[in-house]
Amino acid sequence: MNIEKSLSSVTCGVLGFLAFLLPSLAVGAEREYLWDVAFSCDSSYVGTSGDRVRIYDFKTGKLLRVIEGNQLELNAFGKQLDAGALAFSLVEPGLFAVGDEGGNLWLYRVNDETFVRQLKGLRGAVSSLAFDKSGRYVAATASQATCKDPYLGEFRVWEIESGELVKSVDVKTGSMDGLSFSSDGELAAVCRYHRYKAGFVDIYRVANWEKVSTIKLSAGKELEENKWGKTAPRGATTKFTPDKKQLLVGGAICVPADGQGYAHACKPAALLWRIDLTDLTLTKLFVDLEGATCTAIDLSHDGIRVVSGNGLISMRNALDGSLVWSAQFARGVASSPDGRFVVGCAQRPGPFFVPRGDAKDHKEGLLVLDAKTGKTVRLIAKDE
Repeated sequence: MNIEKSLSSVTCGVLGFLAFLLPSLAVGAEREYLWDVAFSCDSSYVGTSGDRVRIYDFKTGKLLRVIEGNQLELNAFGKQLDAGALAFSLVEPGLFAVGDEGGNLWLYRVNDETFVRQLKGLRGAVSSLAFDKSGRYVAATASQATCKDPYLGEFRVWEIESGELVKSVDVKTGSMDGLSFSSDGELAAVCRYHRYKAGFVDIYRVANWEKVSTIKLSAGKELEENKWGKTAPRGATTKFTPDKKQLLVGGAICVPADGQGYAHACKPAALLWRIDLTDLTLTKLFVDLEGATCTAIDLSHDGIRVVSGNGLISMRNALDGSLVWSAQFARGVASSPDGRFVVGCAQRPGPFFVPRGDAKDHKEGLLVLDAKTGKTVRLIAKDE
């Protein structure tokens, strides 16, 4: 055995493992946490991902289903795989998909103890996923780190009924995230980031899965440079307006954190772009605030307001970015399909979250807010 080569492979593997900042690292090892949140299409269910998958009856707050990580797969260290992304079907209320750290997609039904289908084709940790309007497709993005390519972004699309992989895109020395479909199911958007160089949004036509547009994201100002390279804006989440004329993109500024390209960090600057799909020259950065990273957003059912998380939950006017209201810190956020509520994954204070104000005011669970006023309606306890 070539010991030197083996040690090199181990070192590379460890660096690659640490490079992609998975949800579990972001909140502390072995800690229970909520990460992403999504509503079913009829607002009857709300689900969260994180250390495990939790599905609740939204009306009663009752915990209906828990999917432990070891019901998915174990990683190379024997640890259960955390679930980083979750989405519900836009056609069948009880059907939902979960993406884990191992690049697996699992389809479940709320009232069925067994999984419907496992979809493979990704190598990195799943960062975003979505169903199309017709219910025919489910798509996902992922990123992984290797010695050859410090970041490798992946975009995959499967036909749900057959499990067939119908679209596959890889981005070397970059990552992919922020997947969404337009309300009519004709277009799909995905964020593409080339390490420390530039961030883009690609638009695909679903009928043939051809890329029809690429938009480069601008920070709107001169960005700093450190000893390891340049900083760059990075898109992390996208949402189409109902009329399909605008695309909102949330993100942050990425800063290189080592000389080999294995690590980066996002500055606490909430960036929100509005892309005019009828005239791409009108793309505008209309929110640029310090204190959070705008990596979780959702639109109101009428497309007039946009809510952001991964910081204080903030509701803004989707046209000019003006603040309507703000509330407690939360990671993932979602607007109910009926437009009445906003939910956020509220975290308790810890080493990776130091709240403003009195820590006693910060509860953990699903925070349910009135969409118009931002006032707290109730808190759904995490495991009750």
